[in-house]
Amino acid sequence: MEEKMRMENERGVSPVIATILLIALTVVAVGIVAAFMSTISLGGPSVSFVSYTANSITFKNNGPDLSKSDLRLLVNDEVAVNPVASSGTWVSGTNLTISDLTLAAGDNVKLYQISMNKTLIELTLT
Repeated sequence: MEEKMRMENERGVSPVIATILLIALTVVAVGIVAAFMSTISLGGPSVSFVSYTANSITFKNNGPDLSKSDLRLLVNDEVAVNPVASSGTWVSGTNLTISDLTLAAGDNVKLYQISMNKTLIELTLT
């Protein structure tokens, strides 16, 4: 009788353990998905071309704010200015003019964000 009673009591434990395991698996799965989603970049900085002269080029930051020391300018795949400035913030909605350059029509220009290993804008001057 005692053996039969023990078996009936153990049957009640199995669904509780299964429920706890399912909840634990769900929490772990949500954690993994959250960690993965936090590494995905949604959009990112947006920069547009404004104008250029023979010795300078101007870009507009469409957002978000960027560190000037994190930007590199390449002309014809050669580093022209690295970094764009030693310090300061390029505020969203403002222009940035980079001077002391030698530019001509046909030059390929890239503004590159160093920390993200990403080209923000690439264009051929006309």
